[in-house]
Amino acid sequence: MLCIIDIAKLDSEDFDPSEAEFEALCLLGEAYNALLQPFINVELSLSEQIQSLVTASHLFCALYVQHGTSFMSNQLYADMQSMFKNAVLMVSKTRLINGELKVYICLLGDDVLEALFGRCRITGGHSPNCSIGVLRDRLGSAMNLDYVYERYPELERHPPRLTMIHKRHVDHLCPSHFKRELRTNSCDLESCWAAAVKAAELILASYGVRMNMSFSQRFQNKDTDPSQPMGGKYPAISGGIDRSMANLKTSSSDDEELINPDTINFANLVAGVDMDAMIESKNLSDAAFAATPRSLFAQIDAAGKVAHKKSILRTFFAMTQDGCTSHDRLQRVRGFTVGGKTWNRDESDENVCSATHFQLGNLFTTLLCHNGTHLGLAVVKSTLIKRNAAGSKSSSISAIPRAELHLPSASYSISGQILSLVPLVSSQPDVLFAWDGEFISFSLKKKKSSGEEINHKRNLQITVSSQLIGCDIQQQAREISASDFRVPDSGIYASPIANTVIETSIRDRNACRICGKAVKGPDRQHHVGEHILKAMRGVPEASIKVPSRSQRPTHVAHAEGPVVSPSRTRRQTRNARPPTLS
Repeated sequence: MLCIIDIAKLDSEDFDPSEAEFEALCLLGEAYNALLQPFINVELSLSEQIQSLVTASHLFCALYVQHGTSFMSNQLYADMQSMFKNAVLMVSKTRLINGELKVYICLLGDDVLEALFGRCRITGGHSPNCSIGVLRDRLGSAMNLDYVYERYPELERHPPRLTMIHKRHVDHLCPSHFKRELRTNSCDLESCWAAAVKAAELILASYGVRMNMSFSQRFQNKDTDPSQPMGGKYPAISGGIDRSMANLKTSSSDDEELINPDTINFANLVAGVDMDAMIESKNLSDAAFAATPRSLFAQIDAAGKVAHKKSILRTFFAMTQDGCTSHDRLQRVRGFTVGGKTWNRDESDENVCSATHFQLGNLFTTLLCHNGTHLGLAVVKSTLIKRNAAGSKSSSISAIPRAELHLPSASYSISGQILSLVPLVSSQPDVLFAWDGEFISFSLKKKKSSGEEINHKRNLQITVSSQLIGCDIQQQAREISASDFRVPDSGIYASPIANTVIETSIRDRNACRICGKAVKGPDRQHHVGEHILKAMRGVPEASIKVPSRSQRPTHVAHAEGPVVSPSRTRRQTRNARPPTLS
């Protein structure tokens, strides 16, 4: 994320229009910067942290409203906005309780939940998969461990990455690192919110993001806010009934009448309980425990064998622990690399270049039919390339060899966005167009529950086969015949491709130098092998154009190599002279 933020520091003077994603990445970097600064910048006060988070909330909201799930999934957007709302509510709640208390944004994450999940995970040992019943036992064991470690924190062994031995090795921040004012009395939420909204609008305007209404206009309705920017229901939350709760029956305990707390007699509850004896017993146990020397290890048998107390607790609470060797070790070690990827992978990006491959982000042309009556030429920027292999799911790739683009057997599909072109007024006879920096979009009208219509713009995405995209314009200009031709009224014309590079790339057939027959690339080796076998067996060929002549009948003249003799050794074949071709 920090690398995306640093993209804005690049010099963009030499960038061409096809690299328009530079500004999009810069805008995304602004949103990431507003999101990360409260957690990584120790020089920010609580007011600056809240302002930065609210700015990020509005930036993500604007991009989500304009692009929908193409920018961010519904689940991720809901989680992001919940995180922003939680930070603001925590400041407001703490201020009502005690304004002198501090709020640490770095502690508002899910570290506690992750620690609980880690304890639940380690109770299973090398058996991570479990049933519902086993999961229930493991969760109970994790809660017991959490209770023990809360009372005796010295028993817990923390992961190495969370230790604070060397500050240069620390990959996270703790509350003691922050230096500015963090008390809730110093934070005015209303002023921070207003400043954040203004900052978000300035950032969007600087990158040319056009909003159909301001944030104040969008959020003036009570059912519209950053968590539900479209109004109505929240993203990623279904309005239907949870299917898991549909068939649950109410237990008999729910129908019982609860005891009125006003009728409870406290004297009857504590009758017969000697409170002084309980306090004295508690003091004696504490004194005995204090006299016992503290140690992380405990003796577990009469022979003096010791074990770590944390291991004892984990073994005691984990009834289904599997401490044997990992079940999937061979699969992880032999079948996968360190990064988790399989060894069966495509060619590396080092062998891919723009001269030989069609890559993501390249421009191409294709024909589009509008309303079934008009045919137009569209200039498209590629955003997704897929290989539609038979019998398997489509896999995304980053580049296609240009020689395979227009093959009849090519199974590639290319998706992209259409550039918005504006005609230029010029005295030249040629028609010129200029890109206005936008992509073709369409308006999607939705009706709210109140009947009000809401307009949302979506960029148009098209998917075409690789056989339907235009060739390289410069290469095509060299191949087209110099003779004049008239474009018919229909707007469609045919360009001659006979005896050109385009025909060779499409047909992929070359003439055999021995018989002159046109043979496809995959069949050439088999075809030449037939000539060799017939020559070795003495089978005459009527269609042969380049007969071989040598002193031995077993010698065969190959069109693209030296003479091959099955009776000679490898060294003799290497030193043999080429035959004489008639």
